[in-house]
Amino acid sequence: ADDRKEWLSNYNRDLYLDTNSDKVTYNDFIDREMIHFSKYDCDRSIPNIMDGLKISLRKILFSAFKKNLTNEIKVAQFSGYVSEQSGYHHGEASLNAAIVGLAQNFVGSNNINLFDPNGQFGTRLQGGKDSASERYIYTQLNRITRSIFPNADDNILRYLDDDGTPVEPIYYAPIIPMVLVNGSKGIGTGFSTEILPYHVPKIVNYLKCKLNKTSTDGIIFTPHYEGFKGRIQHLENGKYLITGKYVMLPDKNVRITELPIGTWTDDYKQYLETLMDTVDKKGKKVTPIIKEYDDMSKSTNVDIVIKFNENLAQILETNTVEHDCNGLEKLLKLYTTVSTSNMHMFDNNECLKKYDNIPAIIDDYFDPRLQMYDDRKKYQLDALQKDLTIMKNKQRYIQEMLDETLDLRRKSKDAILTMMNEKGFNVINDDTEFKYLLKMTMDSVSEENVEKIRKSLEETQKKYDELFGTSIQQLWLHDLEQFEKEYALYVDERTRLNESDDDTKTSKKIKKKK
Repeated sequence: ADDRKEWLSNYNRDLYLDTNSDKVTYNDFIDREMIHFSKYDCDRSIPNIMDGLKISLRKILFSAFKKNLTNEIKVAQFSGYVSEQSGYHHGEASLNAAIVGLAQNFVGSNNINLFDPNGQFGTRLQGGKDSASERYIYTQLNRITRSIFPNADDNILRYLDDDGTPVEPIYYAPIIPMVLVNGSKGIGTGFSTEILPYHVPKIVNYLKCKLNKTSTDGIIFTPHYEGFKGRIQHLENGKYLITGKYVMLPDKNVRITELPIGTWTDDYKQYLETLMDTVDKKGKKVTPIIKEYDDMSKSTNVDIVIKFNENLAQILETNTVEHDCNGLEKLLKLYTTVSTSNMHMFDNNECLKKYDNIPAIIDDYFDPRLQMYDDRKKYQLDALQKDLTIMKNKQRYIQEMLDETLDLRRKSKDAILTMMNEKGFNVINDDTEFKYLLKMTMDSVSEENVEKIRKSLEETQKKYDELFGTSIQQLWLHDLEQFEKEYALYVDERTRLNESDDDTKTSKKIKKKK
């Protein structure tokens, strides 16, 4: 297993079998052919550190950006679009599930859902399994998504090719490490991974410290699940204890108001019913542990009141078991543990790598992302310089036409091109025929248009000078500031939606007895 991991960690996309050779050695077959299959299998299951996405999720995001998905669309319809535009060659059922997963926002799903869930996309009652059919639910890009994946980066990404069709990039480059925002888990060839989610403001703060070159020593990362009301505490060796929440009522009943992450309400009620059984697994009569429970939970919150036989709850509460939890918490399964010992990801060079802690992940993400800001800046400066050149040429061309120092009337095409070259007009994008000037309409040859171009020239020059004088660290900090504004709005809206929940299916008080 370790040899296989080392083998995949040295993956090179450009190494292929020589198809012209009559014979292939076992070594070449394994190192130049089989490795691509194994890597692709891991690609589908294990995220890249740069964007936190697996292939299917990246294809979904690519298609949404290509379609500019700001208006809602049926999930079933969108999955068809994704298959067509991104070269998705697997079943649409898994693609539908992936789209639904990107839009879910119940506790224990996403800290930031990149798509909006317009309809029943699942709740914490069943951990998302209660989502409606893809034919009846709609989605669109969340408003916050483009502040995480800026449009300005689209032109500098390395896009893949699917039989001549450009599809999704090797990876996106969000301004924060999204793999730590929503977490990820999966099993591939020789590798598996589980990355827990963390608090967005803390991640942003860590990045700001690195960009400003200040100490990050005081920043401690603890797993965070948006909307979770329980307790998460560090144990040892990368393990964390996640505890639900309960209170002992004056009538000695127990009220549960939060369950551990991954414990869904409907499953939990089934467990409570086993505690009310009067017959054990062997058919022998036994005294039930609890008499009854009242379920007042909704789709967004947990509210269950349990009535125990005699004083059992009080007795259990006084007993301490593992991790300083009491016997009552153990009986009611109000705690669980998670670990950070299996954090595998592809790095920016597409090599699988194991990470031991969260700062190591952010540090490995940081340098390639900063380099991409440099690439973006160079690209934008080149684009602005090209705009400046075009505007300067247009301004001079129109002015010379008005001053009659340039007269193209009654001249052959060759003579016109010779004259344009002699006048020193620039060739743009290999346009040796100067179409960007000669195809201008006659009504654009006016003093008013010269003035209009002059103003545009000044504005563009100002943008160029500002960008030229801005460091790549400042560019990233500016993006983070814009994101923080959007994130504040996102959290407010998410909180409002949870508080306004009026799910009639689960808000009715249910009482069960045995």
